[in-house]
Amino acid sequence: MDKETLINQVQSGTEITDVIFTETDWNGLELGGAIFRNCTFSNARFIATNFEDALFEKCSFSTCGFPRSKLRNAAFTDCLFFDAESKTGTDFSYAHMRETAFKRCNLSTSKFRAANLYEARFEDCMAQGCSYEKATFSHAIGGSANHTNTSLYAQATNFDYSDFIGLSLEGCTITACSFRESNLRGCDFKDADMSQTDLSGADTTDACFEGTDLRGCNLDGMMLGNLQSFDMMKIEEAQQEQLLLGLSIQIFT
Repeated sequence: MDKETLINQVQSGTEITDVIFTETDWNGLELGGAIFRNCTFSNARFIATNFEDALFEKCSFSTCGFPRSKLRNAAFTDCLFFDAESKTGTDFSYAHMRETAFKRCNLSTSKFRAANLYEARFEDCMAQGCSYEKATFSHAIGGSANHTNTSLYAQATNFDYSDFIGLSLEGCTITACSFRESNLRGCDFKDADMSQTDLSGADTTDACFEGTDLRGCNLDGMMLGNLQSFDMMKIEEAQQEQLLLGLSIQIFT
């Protein structure tokens, strides 16, 4: 399918179904509201492409990238972003991904460097080994950098072995997820809901868990003495032993 045909179909609201796109170059195209179902993208680059409000369902992306693309309110359902042959994910560096939704997607080893992920949603996804270097989950209120809202919704998603170092996730909802062996150094989870999440083996050095809901979490390896703050952290009675053992405190009954 050539670019002209593609643009005409998108503008007319026609769904694009069962098409294989190889060596695709749609850099800078305006494809907002496009609908792709059961499509395959191979070696494709979508640099600064506008996919706002687009829908991708049961699509696969092999060695692809969306750097600086506009993906606001785009929805990806049952999509594959991990290429098994090259063992690489998809590049979302510097992408505008406010309100972007991923459901039942495989995003393993994808890169979200400096991406704007404010109000992004991850539901039932595989996202192991991803990099979120300098990504942001917040936006300024009234144009003031001193007043920001932070928002992310993640549920039942696997973020094992991923890099979140130094990110602010204050007040976010991240439930029943897994961050085993992930780099969470210096992260701010103040007042976040992280209930039922697996944090075993994660590096939480200098992380803030002030007011964080950690009830039902696996906290194996978490050292309270290494945290920046844990005031008013919410845990269950059964989790006390895990945390106190990290302080070399013996518990007797």
